[in-house]
Amino acid sequence: MEFVGMKRLLKQFMYNDRMTVSRQVASLDAEGADDYRIDEIYHEIPCHLGSYEISLTGKQSDRGDVLTQKFRIDCDPQYDIRPNDILDIQTAAEQQFLLRAGKALNYPTHKEINAEREGEEA
Repeated sequence: MEFVGMKRLLKQFMYNDRMTVSRQVASLDAEGADDYRIDEIYHEIPCHLGSYEISLTGKQSDRGDVLTQKFRIDCDPQYDIRPNDILDIQTAAEQQFLLRAGKALNYPTHKEINAEREGEEA
């Protein structure tokens, strides 16, 4: 199979959304103590966002049910997306989603990333 041609077609016809990826990385604070900061890893890479589950009775908390929505993002396999990365997605329809990445599945033609959003807007 010619993966290069398939990757080109995916980019041309499917990746109409944009994703900025941020990651929590170890650093030192002003006093030299261990700290963490959020670094932007990739800026507006082409992707495709799809929703595959909405749970209206998600997890219970002390304040009621927590709504969850699960998504799948497809992008080029060249990008290193890790679990717990923060995914800020802007769709072609100008909707914005802030998601937390799960484990990515790598294929020769694309990468599938499971992601989740919790809270009142899920």
